[in-house]
Amino acid sequence: MLDFLGADVDRSSIRGYEPYRGVEPWFAVDRQGLQCFMIIDRSGPMVDGANCVPPGVGLFADIGTLHLSREDPGASLPDGSIIRFHHRGDSVDVFVYPASKAD
Repeated sequence: MLDFLGADVDRSSIRGYEPYRGVEPWFAVDRQGLQCFMIIDRSGPMVDGANCVPPGVGLFADIGTLHLSREDPGASLPDGSIIRFHHRGDSVDVFVYPASKAD
């Protein structure tokens, strides 16, 4: 997972959060102090929405519905929908932005 970011991560800072719709949010701090956040799908395996930012910058990751399993309830969202994970330190907030259905 961490090789995907190319980050030299302090292994003691790695923290996983409760899965949501079959994907897992993960957080870590790299050796330069950047905060890294990514969404992992172990069925793939796939890393998505990964980014590293300086402390104090809002940390979030977006995934599209194409990354959800067809057996997942989220698979019913219209194509083009976005699921946004906001890292809040001790928690992760999730927001679902359904795409408008084509007319």
